[in-house]
Amino acid sequence: MTNRLLRVLGAAFAIAVTFGGTVGPGILRSPGLIAEQLGNYWLILLMWALGGVYALFGTMSVAEMAATLPLAGGLYVYPRRAFGGAAGFAIGWSDWIATCATVAFIGITVGDFAAEFSPAFAGRQTLIGVLLILLVGLVQRLGIVVSSRVQECISVLQAVALLALIVACFALGGGAASGDAAGSVPQTPRSPFAWIAAMIVAFRFIVVDYDGWYTAIYFAEEEREPANLPRAMIQGVVGIIAFYLLLNAAFLHVLPAGKIAGLKLAASDVARLVFGERGGKLVTLVALVCTTAVVNAVVLTLTRTLYGLSRDGLFWRRAETVNAAGTPTVALFLSCSASVALVATGTFEKLVAIASFLFVVNYSSAVLSLLMLRKREPELPRPWRVPWYPYVPLAVLSTGVGFLIADLVTDPGNSLPALGLLACSYPVYLLTRSRPGRSV
Repeated sequence: MTNRLLRVLGAAFAIAVTFGGTVGPGILRSPGLIAEQLGNYWLILLMWALGGVYALFGTMSVAEMAATLPLAGGLYVYPRRAFGGAAGFAIGWSDWIATCATVAFIGITVGDFAAEFSPAFAGRQTLIGVLLILLVGLVQRLGIVVSSRVQECISVLQAVALLALIVACFALGGGAASGDAAGSVPQTPRSPFAWIAAMIVAFRFIVVDYDGWYTAIYFAEEEREPANLPRAMIQGVVGIIAFYLLLNAAFLHVLPAGKIAGLKLAASDVARLVFGERGGKLVTLVALVCTTAVVNAVVLTLTRTLYGLSRDGLFWRRAETVNAAGTPTVALFLSCSASVALVATGTFEKLVAIASFLFVVNYSSAVLSLLMLRKREPELPRPWRVPWYPYVPLAVLSTGVGFLIADLVTDPGNSLPALGLLACSYPVYLLTRSRPGRSV
């Protein structure tokens, strides 16, 4: 056993984990919900493009921090450096809990898709979710080289499957004209406030679907060339933006906005029109690949968060144990155990509801740390700097703060418990900090 991670990862993994950790089953479900709010072909694509710009600007901002402080721990690392141990622990604590809940939710989602694919899996969604998490844990136990190769392969398969669906929609779809009357949802006259409210709701769905753009930063310490990480992250996010825009345009090519609005699994209805009755099963297979890629990527990040907290003296000492293959084994066991427990007990549902709030808090704190460290530590070596500083990080931060305020106003039942969870981190921080962290 050792307490050192291995520097064995390259740009291919950074791109793969960004893509695989972001593109989940949400993109197959959300188009119908977003069309219901916006109801217009060009407005839908515009909102997806704006969400992509937000994700890209966030990636640029956080990428500077990843190259400047290439340490394991992910989003927790930067507020710890900028604001101290308590602030850093609050982000690490919320990040780990919310992400465990996300893994549990995705595990159950895999079970749901499996049940849709074959009636033989019906009623076994919880078991399937547990088995998937355990399987991912066993694979990652073999080491970072094996885990990274698995992620790269799954992400390539994921991209090929989605690209095939896009091409099929354009080649075989009905060609719903964007300017056709059927292409828009019939709307009663809306006030400007109602339009703004609808755009905010749609943007919330879009932000959730783009969430994961920062996944690669958790592995900065394991990159052979951390200075190259920003370029790989940006390439991954640009690819995601292109896929999301093309996928939405492809769906709207087959079904106009007026007909896609409100569909719970828009991709399935589109595929049935393109491929016939078997189209639904094909989409289910695509969704299974996407969810598996996300689970593997997210469990990898969970272990790095606990490892970083432990190494810095803010968590149980044993969680920094790393095996010879580069896997934080104790952190992996704790993360998989917590996720399995949430699946088995069903207690993840409330946490999932507040996870989007926590995730925005977390990466907004990283952007705020960038601004603070630029001012307080201007001499800190920065292999890569965010372009158009400070406008890019300020745009991300202001959008994030606006999102949080809107969430507090419109959904206090979930946003207030999220704030409570952050507040609980301080007594936990006082209990768990074990010793001074060691330098890397």
